[in-house]
Amino acid sequence: MRLRFLTCLVAAAAGVVASPARAAPVPIVDCITPTGEASNLWWISFGYVNTGAQQFIDFGDQNQVVPGLGYQGQPTVFNTGSYPRVFRAVFNAEAFTGVSWELAGASATATLQSPRCLAGATGPASDVTGSSATLNGLVEPDGFDTAYLFDYGTTIAYGQRTPERRSSSASGVQVSAPLTGLQPGTTYHYRLVASGSLTSVGEDRTFRTPPAPVPAPTPPPDLPAPQNLAPAAVVVPAAGPSPTLTDLVLMRSGPRSRVRVGRTFTVRLTTTNRGPASATGAGLVHRLSDGLRLVSARGPAGRCWGKSTVRCPLGTVAAGQRITVMMRLRATRAGRLTDAATVAADQADTRVADNAVGGTLRARKLVRRR
Repeated sequence: MRLRFLTCLVAAAAGVVASPARAAPVPIVDCITPTGEASNLWWISFGYVNTGAQQFIDFGDQNQVVPGLGYQGQPTVFNTGSYPRVFRAVFNAEAFTGVSWELAGASATATLQSPRCLAGATGPASDVTGSSATLNGLVEPDGFDTAYLFDYGTTIAYGQRTPERRSSSASGVQVSAPLTGLQPGTTYHYRLVASGSLTSVGEDRTFRTPPAPVPAPTPPPDLPAPQNLAPAAVVVPAAGPSPTLTDLVLMRSGPRSRVRVGRTFTVRLTTTNRGPASATGAGLVHRLSDGLRLVSARGPAGRCWGKSTVRCPLGTVAAGQRITVMMRLRATRAGRLTDAATVAADQADTRVADNAVGGTLRARKLVRRR
C-alpha cells in the first residue's frame, strides 16, 4: 500500500551535524484524525522534543518512516524545544496497524489508539473588567467546515453560550468572543466547543472579574469638608506578566529503547513550574498502551490510580519548584509499546506545547540459554 505524506510544518534554518555525545531529538505522535476521504484513511501528525542544541539529521536510516515506500515533508533541522506538528502522514488502517517515525534510534508509532486531534483548544481570557471579558481559543479545522462557540457561566454547568461561528481554514485559527453583562467580583468558567471532522470540547478554564470600586466615604454633615488638600498620589503597578499565569513543563526519563517482557522498569515524569504564579490543583495523566501494566506510582499529593490511564495528583507546585513522579511499569507482551503523559493545573498555561511528553519502547522476551 502506497503511503501519501503531507507537509504540516517545515523547520527553518540550517543546523549543525548531530553529535553522538549529544541527546538526539525524541519523536512523538501528536495526534490522529480521519482524512474524510474514506473510513480507513487517517492523518497522523508527528512531532519531536529536543532538549539540546539545534541538530541536523538527514533522511535515511536515522530519519525514516516505517513502513513507507516514499515520503516527503520530514524535517532535517531540529530546533530546541517541543514541536508537536512537524509533518503529517496518511495511512490506510486496513493495510497497517500503525506507522512509525524512527529518529536517531528512537521511534514514535501512531495507531488507531493514539490521541485524536482536537478541533479546538481553550485559551486564556483577556481584557477582563468588572462587567466584560474576551474569551480566546485555537480552532484547527484542517480544511473541514468547523463550527465553534464558547460555553460560559459561574459554574461548570455553564448555562450560557456565545454565538456560533464557522471556519474552514487549512491551519490553526486564533478565535475570540466578547462577553458583556458580567457581574463584578465573580469567577466565571468557560470552554471552547468545536465541531468539524470531529467534535471536541476544550479544557475548562476560569477568570475572575475585579470587584466593584468602593465609593469614597463622605464626611459627616456636621463636619466641614477638607479644604486645600493635595490629591493623593496614584500608584501605578509596574508592567509584567499576569500573576495568574503559570508555565508547567513536563519531562520524561527512563529506558531509551528496549525493555524485557515481565521485568519491571521505571519511568520518571518530572514537572517544573517556570512561574510566575503557583500552579494549584495540578495533576498528571499518564496513558499506557496495550502491553504496559502499572506496578506502582505515587504523586506528592497522594496515591495515583488507574490502569491504562493513570492519574496522579500533584497538589500545588510553586514557581520554580520541580516535582517527580516515579512510575514502575512492566511490559506484558513483546513488540512496540508507547506511553504519553500530560500535566495541567487550575491556572492558564503560557505554553501548552511543553505540557506533554511521550515514549516508545520495544519489548523483547528474555531467552534463557541452557
